[in-house]
Amino acid sequence: MKLCQSLGVLCAIALGSTCATPGHGQALWRDTSLLSVNLGSARSLAARALGQGGYELADGTPVDLSRWYTTKRQDVSVLFLRRITSDLGLIWGLSTGEQAPKYQIDPALHLGFAWRHEVSAKGAVSVTLIVPFW
Repeated sequence: MKLCQSLGVLCAIALGSTCATPGHGQALWRDTSLLSVNLGSARSLAARALGQGGYELADGTPVDLSRWYTTKRQDVSVLFLRRITSDLGLIWGLSTGEQAPKYQIDPALHLGFAWRHEVSAKGAVSVTLIVPFW
């Protein structure tokens, strides 16, 4: 039976209903939802804003800043929300980072929480905090 619990659904499909107990990995995802998938981030936008415009050299040759602040692969972040209680959730996820000749955004692990409290039938207060680590 332990083997069935560790293999989860694959075991249940192969051996029938005797192993229908969800595995530990499935239990983790049961109360987890995809919160967001973003291409680009606030950090990406700030770096791209540096590439707007340019300057001229002493001889009048224009220098465009965008070549130093343009990347081929933008930062992608994926966030998940894991419900802990009916009004509290854990937010976690990853971002890939990005790099251009004049800047680098490192990949990051994002951790945070979401809290929601209903104050009336028509209103609620919610607080969300997400912090990138590394």
